[in-house]
Amino acid sequence: MPMRTARGFTLIELMVTVGVLAILAAIAAPVMSDFIRRGNVTAQTNELIGTFRFARSTAVTRSVIVSICPSTNATTTSPSCASGNVFNTGWLVYTAKASNTAYDSAKGEVLRAETDLPNVSIQAPTGMSIVSFDGRGSSMSGAMAFLLCAKAAGDTVGKSSPRSPGQLITLQAGGRAGASALATATDSSTATAKCKPAT
Repeated sequence: MPMRTARGFTLIELMVTVGVLAILAAIAAPVMSDFIRRGNVTAQTNELIGTFRFARSTAVTRSVIVSICPSTNATTTSPSCASGNVFNTGWLVYTAKASNTAYDSAKGEVLRAETDLPNVSIQAPTGMSIVSFDGRGSSMSGAMAFLLCAKAAGDTVGKSSPRSPGQLITLQAGGRAGASALATATDSSTATAKCKPAT
């Protein structure tokens, strides 16, 4: 009777395989996190531009003033505008009687609400917290630029780095919105400065 040989992996083969997998995982992890950050920036850029387009088209269709303001309680039963220029806390889209006025439930209607966006920072120009569109679709706030960057959970402002560039979202005085890549930096403090509006 012929002798059967056992089939399987030796301990050395198994250790080599585990070592190769560990090396591949170490290489892939940073690439994957950068991919996720870039995806978050792209998705939120599209969301903000879509919000501008919605507000503009609603203003034209209804022939009313439609405004967007940052909000920390956008999806509650009593939403309100927040002070400041930070939009990643969420925002409200609402009708208003006058431009650049905060939401007032007695004078306007909430059309859309966006909740907190923990993975990005969105900053409007310093001193600008409300965007308003008139019945012709023009920006009553004039031309504006928003800075959108990926950020870590504990940060308040994101970073625009070569592996995860931020976006410059421009709103023209005529009401059209577009986006382009922000300048990047490898130094952490400079990369953060790219995501802050000039004071």
